[in-house]
Amino acid sequence: MTPLNLTRSRATTRGIRRRTLIRRIEFGPRAIVLVTIVLVCVVSLLYLAEFNEIATEGVIIDSLKSQRDRLIIENEVWNMRISDVKSLDVIQSTGKVRGMVFVDEFLYIKDEPAGEE
Repeated sequence: MTPLNLTRSRATTRGIRRRTLIRRIEFGPRAIVLVTIVLVCVVSLLYLAEFNEIATEGVIIDSLKSQRDRLIIENEVWNMRISDVKSLDVIQSTGKVRGMVFVDEFLYIKDEPAGEE
């Protein structure tokens, strides 16, 4: 039996071989070098993209850390101001406390039920 060749032309002539649908692709040394270079370039681009993403996340993390440190310092400043306001010297220097006087005698009130006198 003879092998069947599928060609692109509709006419068949016996003894003349036309190009078949399936082409043979042969890789020489230049093609292998070219494919290797293309693969190295693609891997390099993927690596750079990932490295860029990681670096961007690092910058964001550093920014958030500095913001956190700034807020911690600000919180400590506010706590110091609160403790200063609550101190005894500040309370004694207010007008409300300066207007208070000492009592000579204490007057106690008896608690009696309503209606009895």
